[in-house]
Amino acid sequence: MWRKHLSYRVILSGAQTERRILGGNAEHLRPAATLQVVRVVWAGGITRPDNGEPGDAERMLYQVRLRQPDGAVLNGAPFALGDLGDGDNNHLLCLDVPGTPLEVAFPAGYFTDPNDDLNPDTRVAVTQ
Repeated sequence: MWRKHLSYRVILSGAQTERRILGGNAEHLRPAATLQVVRVVWAGGITRPDNGEPGDAERMLYQVRLRQPDGAVLNGAPFALGDLGDGDNNHLLCLDVPGTPLEVAFPAGYFTDPNDDLNPDTRVAVTQ
C-alpha cells in the first residue's frame, strides 16, 4: 500500500557541475546543465507496471513548482532523472532553472510498489 512520499532539495552550484551523485550500487553523472536537484523519496521501491525503469514519459509527468527570484511561480518537468537502475525508492529530479522548489506532483497510475499497487495522485511540499 502506498504512503505519501517525501521530497527534499539538494542545491548544487555551477562549481559542482561534475560532481557525481551516488545512487544505490551505481554512480550517476549529473547532467552538466543541472542547477539544482530535488530528491523524491517514495514509500517503497518503485517501478513502472512493466517492471521497467522510468524514462522520458515518466520524467515529463513529474511537475516541480518553483518560486523564481522575481517572485513569480512556475511549474515544469525536470529535464533529466537520476538515481535510476537500482530498484530503490529515490528519484533525482534534475532542474536546469533557478528558483526555490516549493512542491512536487506526480499523477496516479504510472508506478507500482513492491505489491504491484499503482501509485496514487501525489503532491507534496519540498522540504530541506
